[in-house]
Amino acid sequence: MKNARVQQNNIIKLLVFILVSAASAILSVFFRYEQCLLNIMGAIVVVLSIVLLYKNRKCQPLAIMYLFIGYMNYSVVAGVYWNPEIRPNESLYEQIRDQEVYGIGMIMMLGFMLILYIEDTIHPHRLCIHVIEKKENVYLELICTVAFLWIYFTQIDFNTGGRAAGNALSEYRYIAMLFAWSYAPKTKLRRLIWVIIIGTTTIITFAFGNRADAIISAVLLIILWFPKFSFSKLLPFVPAVIILFKMIAGMRNNLRITLEGILKAVQISAGEWYTTDTYTYAYLPGLLTILLKKSSVLSQRINLLVKNIVYIFIGGKYGSYTLANYSRQFYVHYYGFFAPVYFYYWFGVLGIIIPAALIIGHLRLLEKEPSSLGYLIACAFVATVPRWYGYGFMQLPRMDFIIIVAWFVMKIGDKFLKRTIVSEHTWQQ
Repeated sequence: MKNARVQQNNIIKLLVFILVSAASAILSVFFRYEQCLLNIMGAIVVVLSIVLLYKNRKCQPLAIMYLFIGYMNYSVVAGVYWNPEIRPNESLYEQIRDQEVYGIGMIMMLGFMLILYIEDTIHPHRLCIHVIEKKENVYLELICTVAFLWIYFTQIDFNTGGRAAGNALSEYRYIAMLFAWSYAPKTKLRRLIWVIIIGTTTIITFAFGNRADAIISAVLLIILWFPKFSFSKLLPFVPAVIILFKMIAGMRNNLRITLEGILKAVQISAGEWYTTDTYTYAYLPGLLTILLKKSSVLSQRINLLVKNIVYIFIGGKYGSYTLANYSRQFYVHYYGFFAPVYFYYWFGVLGIIIPAALIIGHLRLLEKEPSSLGYLIACAFVATVPRWYGYGFMQLPRMDFIIIVAWFVMKIGDKFLKRTIVSEHTWQQ
């Protein structure tokens, strides 16, 4: 009886959100995207983000994911729509003089969050701590650990003068960390080793001003090695992390944690409504691409779509055809691209279905056994939310493809090493 009543209440809330969202979107179109209506739609986006975070607060991976998405959404809604004065560089946004572009962007954000909310209501995720199947291979664990450290110390440039800048190869260290965990004995010693490794590299990365890479490594460590770590224990650190990010943004590779620096960061954060300019910058390319679609022809869009698909499997030079890079040929921006808006260039408003469907599919993978390929993909998916949601959505399917290839390589390596070890022991006898 109680479950039926809860389900009924959830359906009522769902219908209310759908009706209010639809009414806001229709009215905004009818009244030519009046700012007050866009602000209301933005408020619904923020409320949906908070509701999804609250509903999934007891599931560590989902709580982390919705915390990231919620804060990124809030930064865009507050920093672009509610208070345009706190945009990081108003001259960049002056490239958009058509209010319709802002309206379409907000409709995409609202529709995207509404799909996630509908899916969460219809199919609540019942996640638990699985019993981890023993799948140990210390040789593969050692190879992956060495690969992680080699990539970190050789493929990240600490001498750029701005921040610790990584290249395309540097992103693969997360995959090395993933498979090192997969083949490692789940002991306190192994956990301590990875706490030291990630703790050291995270501090270095933070000190040199790269916030996203540092936070991804820390989140992946928590998901893999501390699955029982309660999300409620993370919440008190969120304000401190926001302040630290503001300090890093202002000082980059010359970070000095002082009382004066902390007070200044608090003052700046309050003046900017506790948003982060990283995502107000990152939202702009999506709006510019909405503008770009108006002057493009169908053959151009099809050609670009094909090259985006090829990028998933080949990478390399095809990365220049992702929309963040392609749009730089026509407009000025500092990269980034919000996931809900990515496919508008090809499919219009219906483009929100593609990223929403892919995200829902990844959420289902979290329910797989930890020894499975799907679970590894899901862990990487959650940890890299700041990348694929705010910087470039095509990084997500490309990462999936690389993990799949690496998984098959690891399977072959695991069988080969075990066969070799058995042969050696047999020969010695």
